[in-house]
Amino acid sequence: MTIIANATPSLFAPVGLAFDASGGLWVANYTSNTVVRYDAAQLSSGSPTPAATITSGSFAGAGHPVGLAFDSSGALWVASKAAHDLRRFTNPSALSGSLTPTPDTIISSVPTTDAMLLAFSPPANGVPINTP
Repeated sequence: MTIIANATPSLFAPVGLAFDASGGLWVANYTSNTVVRYDAAQLSSGSPTPAATITSGSFAGAGHPVGLAFDSSGALWVASKAAHDLRRFTNPSALSGSLTPTPDTIISSVPTTDAMLLAFSPPANGVPINTP
């Protein structure tokens, strides 16, 4: 896939990624404090517009999202470096456009001096990267 820079890039210092159960690619953008989703059909070529953008207000100001993972229920977990927390969004597949959803769970006081990666074991069923 080729992403072409424009005045308002959808990828701006991407540092974390995760695939959801339907093959959508989620990317944590450190500098722009956003998380964007590209649907599976958008991943072949071109310069796609994200199907969903979670804006900075969901990450407590300059939260700098760095790590992403989906749990077995399909909820999206986001590690926020500057806010020192983990945030869960229970129904990310319902998100579309640019919005500021409220996370339903926040686990705070997570020490994050460097970038944080997330993984769940066992991995969620149907995630493309784990398909045999």
